[in-house]
Amino acid sequence: MASETGKEPEVASHTDSAITRQMRQMKAELAGLLSLSLKDMTRMFEDTKQELAREIKTTQKGVESIGQKLENLAAEFKRLDQLVAKNETAINSQKQELETAKKKIMYMEDYSRRQNVKLIEIQKKGEIKQEVLKWLNTFLPRQLTEEDIERIHFLGNSREGAPRPIIVRFASYLTKERLMSSIRANPDVLKRGDKVV
Repeated sequence: MASETGKEPEVASHTDSAITRQMRQMKAELAGLLSLSLKDMTRMFEDTKQELAREIKTTQKGVESIGQKLENLAAEFKRLDQLVAKNETAINSQKQELETAKKKIMYMEDYSRRQNVKLIEIQKKGEIKQEVLKWLNTFLPRQLTEEDIERIHFLGNSREGAPRPIIVRFASYLTKERLMSSIRANPDVLKRGDKVV
C-alpha cells in the first residue's frame, strides 16, 4: 500500500540525499587533509606547540603572580595580627592605669571629704559662718574659732520654707572627729529633724 501511494520511496530518497551530502563533505575534508604535505603538517604541529608553550608560560606567570600576592597577603595578615596584639596589650595597660587613676581619684575625694560635715535641717539666720560657729559651740567641749573652719557654704537651691543643707569643711580632720564624737556621745544636742553627717 505504501508503495502505491509513493510516499515511502520519497522518504528513502530524502534520507539517501542527506547521507550522500555528509559523505561528500567528509570526503572533501579527508581530501584536504591528505593533500597537506608533510612539511605543512610539521609547520601546523610546530605552530600549535608554540601556541601551547605561550599559553603555559602565561599561565605560569599568572600562578607566580597569584603566589606572590598570597605571600604578600600572608605577610600583611601577620603584621596586622601583631598590631592587634600590641594594641590589645596597650588597651589592657591603659584600662589598668584608668582603674588605678579612678581608685586614686575616689580615695582623694574621700580623703578631701573627711574634713567635711553636712548640716541638714538646721535653721540659720544672719551670717552663715558666725551662725554655724555659734551653733556648734553650744555643745562642743572646746570652743571653735573661725580658724577651725576652712570653708562653709550652702548646697542646692533655696526652697521657700525649707532650710538648705550646709557643708562645713574644718581645717583639721581631728576637729570634725571631735564634733562627731560629741554628737554620738550626746545625741540629744540635736533638735528634732537636725542632722549632722
